[in-house]
Amino acid sequence: MCKVPIIFVFLSWLMIPAHADEPKTLNDAIWTVSTDPTKPLLKISTSGMDGTRRSALLYGDGRLQLEHNYYGNWEQQLSTEEIHAIISIAVTHGLAEWDSETILARQVHKYGSPFPGVDGLYVGILLSLESYERGSYKPSGPLSRSFGVRSPRSAAKHFPDWPEYPGIEKLVKWLRDRIEAARKADK
Repeated sequence: MCKVPIIFVFLSWLMIPAHADEPKTLNDAIWTVSTDPTKPLLKISTSGMDGTRRSALLYGDGRLQLEHNYYGNWEQQLSTEEIHAIISIAVTHGLAEWDSETILARQVHKYGSPFPGVDGLYVGILLSLESYERGSYKPSGPLSRSFGVRSPRSAAKHFPDWPEYPGIEKLVKWLRDRIEAARKADK
């Protein structure tokens, strides 16, 4: 009996990637959000060393509550397209799959210790999706992520290949731009 074909088949099987059919990028994720007016979809909050606090809370019906501790509060209505655009930033930058322990392990692996925040900004994120899937990653039921990050701008510079930190930076910029536009509209 010839053993070569069996060994060849076995070795060929080992060479097949475990997730050959998996999407290669976060852009391939499929997700939905609730339209429930009481359901938060996204919350972005920032706190700076100077005491400045900003936040945006987006609900399923598109209602957006903005807050700046020095300048006031505003409420806006986002369109379906605007909701999709801001949630897409979070999803395509890996925030739906955020795992603080994994991020910490990646930092320690690269630098030997956790990343020390240096720019003084703390960002809190809450992301809630009705459904989410990317390849074999399919949480059962709704997905919710809540986490905090120190110094995302500095982290984005130190970890340029990681999509999460640039995504957080884009969300923070979106928050600042929305508040600035609301302030200008009040004048």
